[in-house]
Amino acid sequence: VARTAGPIVVVRGSLAVLKGAIFSLHDVLVKQGTIDGMLFDETLRLLRYLKARDVEPVFVSNHDWTVTIPGKKQPFRELLEERLGPVSYFIGGQDGMPYKPRADATAHILAAKGWQKNETIYVGNTTDDMRTAANGGLLFANVMWHGIASPYGFQFESPRDVARFVDCLCLGLTGWFW
Repeated sequence: VARTAGPIVVVRGSLAVLKGAIFSLHDVLVKQGTIDGMLFDETLRLLRYLKARDVEPVFVSNHDWTVTIPGKKQPFRELLEERLGPVSYFIGGQDGMPYKPRADATAHILAAKGWQKNETIYVGNTTDDMRTAANGGLLFANVMWHGIASPYGFQFESPRDVARFVDCLCLGLTGWFW
């Protein structure tokens, strides 16, 4: 609402709608090198939900990860793609991607995806994740399902809580009465 000398003028603008969620791997998808099967499945449901709502999850790490599944080793990216379909995966030091927690790390991802800061959240847990989000000017969704590593950001105890937050506050307010 803009106040003028005369009547009150209502200025209609569109709220930014979430387009992307940048996910750190450490203590978000994996805890100290191990995958908690039930929690990983719940996190995959969150990622599928985001994709169904046209919010693209992307993954970022300073190192390429490998998982060992009984009998074989495979890149973590391949495991994610088996479960989710094609994913965007950014690794510090590769293909021009700066290392976290530098501000240009998230700027690189935003530029590659064509997103604005107000259309993107950063999902992480560690102090480096908090610094990466803060340096990049992104909202920090502090997911604590593997433990509390940083007291900062909006705190979530489960992947389902993140989905509720996104559904209620990040996808537009068209279905709500305010």
